Amino acid sequence: MKRLFIAGLLAFAPLTWALDQAGSQQLANVQQRWAQIQYQTPKDKRADAFEKLAADAATLVHQHPGSAEPLIWDGIVNSSWAGAIGGLGALGKVKSAKARHEHEKNTGNKRSEGFLRRDSSDQRDRPEGRRG
Repeated sequence: MKRLFIAGLLAFAPLTWALDQAGSQQLANVQQRWAQIQYQTPKDKRADAFEKLAADAATLVHQHPGSAEPLIWDGIVNSSWAGAIGGLGALGKVKSAKARHEHEKNTGNKRSEGFLRRDSSDQRDRPEGRRG
């Protein structure tokens, strides 16, 4: 049991410490702005607000290559933006987010693999221990 606990801590440690202090602050700003837009911004103004936040999230991903947290939040922001747009207009955003994730996955950013899956119904893309 003790070994399992330690293994769990070590498995998630890289996700916790992957960003420096400045990167952590930038990520916290993205998270706070996302919550403000999602819960306090009127629905008719959300798409524009998410568009601006998506640009900042993309910048954060580029500034911290190989870190899972910015990539995960880039996906959250873009999916929220797509939801705010709705309809067929959202399809391009979804495809773009998928392409970014595929690029990260193929270039060696395995940290995000357990959080972001190409297709949740595809058993090959699920992390170990989550099959079935």
